[in-house]
Amino acid sequence: MLAVGLCGAVGIIIQVILARELLVLFQGNELTIGVVLALWLLLEAAGAMAARWGRETHNMNRFLVLLGLSLLSLPLSLVLVRVLRDLVGINFGQAFTLQQLLQGTFLALAPACVLHGALFTAACRAFGSVTGSHAQAAGRVYVAETLGTLLGAAALAGVLSWGWTSFRIIGILMVATACAGVAAACSARSVKIRCLAGPGLTFAVALLVLGFVVSPLYSQLHHASLRRQWGGGEIQLHRDTIYGSITVLQSQDQSTVYYDGSSLLTVPYPDLEYAETLAHLALLFHEAPGNVLILSGGLGGLLNEVQKHPVRTIDYVELDPGLLEVLKALQSPLIQQELADPRLRSVYMDGRLFIKNADTNYDVIITGVGEPTTLQVNRLYTQEFFAEARQALRDDGILVITSPGSETHLGRELLPLNRSLYATLQSVFPHVRVIPGHWNLFLASADPELAAATAEQLHQRLQDRELTTALFSPAFVRYRLNPDRWQPFVEQIAARGDIRLNTDDHPAAVFYALRHWGAVMWPELERWEMWLADHWYVPAAAVSILAILSVFWLGGARAGSGRAARAVGGATGWLVLTTGAAGMSLDLLILFAFQSAHGYVYQAMALLIAVFMAGAAWGGWLGLHRLGRMGGSALLAVELLLVAFLLGLPLCLHLGSVHPLAFLLLSLAAGVLTGCQFPLAVELLGTVGQRNSGGLVYGVDLLGGCVGGLGAAVIWVPLWGISSTAWILAGVKMTSVLFLAAALRYIHRQQKGRDGAAVD
Repeated sequence: MLAVGLCGAVGIIIQVILARELLVLFQGNELTIGVVLALWLLLEAAGAMAARWGRETHNMNRFLVLLGLSLLSLPLSLVLVRVLRDLVGINFGQAFTLQQLLQGTFLALAPACVLHGALFTAACRAFGSVTGSHAQAAGRVYVAETLGTLLGAAALAGVLSWGWTSFRIIGILMVATACAGVAAACSARSVKIRCLAGPGLTFAVALLVLGFVVSPLYSQLHHASLRRQWGGGEIQLHRDTIYGSITVLQSQDQSTVYYDGSSLLTVPYPDLEYAETLAHLALLFHEAPGNVLILSGGLGGLLNEVQKHPVRTIDYVELDPGLLEVLKALQSPLIQQELADPRLRSVYMDGRLFIKNADTNYDVIITGVGEPTTLQVNRLYTQEFFAEARQALRDDGILVITSPGSETHLGRELLPLNRSLYATLQSVFPHVRVIPGHWNLFLASADPELAAATAEQLHQRLQDRELTTALFSPAFVRYRLNPDRWQPFVEQIAARGDIRLNTDDHPAAVFYALRHWGAVMWPELERWEMWLADHWYVPAAAVSILAILSVFWLGGARAGSGRAARAVGGATGWLVLTTGAAGMSLDLLILFAFQSAHGYVYQAMALLIAVFMAGAAWGGWLGLHRLGRMGGSALLAVELLLVAFLLGLPLCLHLGSVHPLAFLLLSLAAGVLTGCQFPLAVELLGTVGQRNSGGLVYGVDLLGGCVGGLGAAVIWVPLWGISSTAWILAGVKMTSVLFLAAALRYIHRQQKGRDGAAVD
């Protein structure tokens, strides 16, 4: 079981590493992450199901052979990710299509995912042939792999904080797995397996891995593949942190800093138009700004422009301290000047969390986090955040945010996003002013002077403060504040129509931002999302139809051994599929809610995931050793508890906003309810003669997780919100309750008929 547990640890670690690498390559948001996660689970499910084929002989050999091949797949998948641009024809800096994303991700993930999924089925068969009980073996393998996943997630959080490269982490995984394979091969010989091909291959691969990892070729492969990932450019610096991947490319006398694949800033030549416009318009609208807060995106230009004003203090909040260390290493005179200002205080914390605990009342708060295309960024654009920011502002303080815009016309993609942000700001602040451009500037305040300020007043303040600027001039101020420009724009975005407010529970801006992003990158996906937004009732109708069909099926139950087996198989398959989707969705819903309530603290988020996995392992143990003897009735009871949990989740999440401990308890409960169903489902299938069903159940569970991960992150939460998503999932799970009840009724009637025949 040590090898199985290590396989679980390897699975979660390689998943995170490859996902981070693909995120860099495709400049990803929730949509890209959802596609990567969905394909990962889909390929693992394919591997788990494919491994079920073949004769039930030499099961331990098959497991050892697959373990050896999986070792070789780890560096192969990482190299494939890094050379993916060449394989799918994407030039550096070029936009990619949905087809290229799917093809490239499938190609890169296939070796590691298919083999890792097949390992689970092979382990179930191998240990089932040794113990003689396939259901018990499947349950034990599930618990061992889940515990390994828990330990792997905890270990990964530690090694990422040490700044280890992806190749170094994979090298350590290869060595550890090779050692576990050798141990498994030795134990396999102790059970007198007939063929020594498995142990022999494992020993050979272990020696090969050890020699490869310690050789200079391994380091050369890392640097060569990293260079290909960045289009052959000159890599000045590369560092992976616990929060993201930072790469600095050098071209002549200019360095460009990339964070998770997106260009962040250039050194020593900043984007002066953006920095000067954002800083000076924000501060000139305030009569006497004293305390200023900048939430991310300040170094390399924006801070320098803010420091030109006679402010007393500047608090600069950035989540990743590794980013500041990289920028310091570039030795840019501008950045060194910004950091040397005595008025500056740098804080490494989530911006939302900092606002909640701020001990200073600010005159101006500037957010520089970019477009809300992810749920993480969107947290600084919601109604709840705006309310928290207003509490941190003085009575005449100003909050400043930006959004993508256009100098001429807002299309059907940008218009809903700007309308939602404008309406959300108006729900908190009595005065909102918009300055349109190719990126729009939103200023919000409780002070009516914000709306009354004129271009002449700003010009006078510009002169009084004796600001030295390169592009920002009185003519530019008059142009941006020209009523002929901003009045038609405000009239356009003020017409709300059916636009929703952007809240923590219902992040509408993410959906609108993804529509805009999809219209540029993947037009076909954008059209599909628009259709789904207009036809939200389709999934609700589908759930209702399933419920009605299940009721008719329940009412028309008839006895019969073949029919009972089919009923149990169908009901169990639907149950496992929906549990996989509900489990992944629950994990994400709890994470999103915690993120909104208490801020993005990485260690706490990792703890939530670890607690969920611990709950799944505990649930697997309960299903294996405590509930298994109760048969299908235990599975039905757990299903009803899961439905009740989903229905009550919104209220529990609201209570969790008061104390973080509630989220840990919710994660633990979600893990237990979903984890205990695996051994119970395998045991139920065994009662109708379906042996060796562990791999099948595992594959179906992964398929459900694929649907749940992609749906929750990309569609359900942005479109319907956290509470509605939980209730829809409860409706779906209720259909599985009815299907399972019908199947158990078949079995009961069949047993009753046999008992009656025996009496006669």
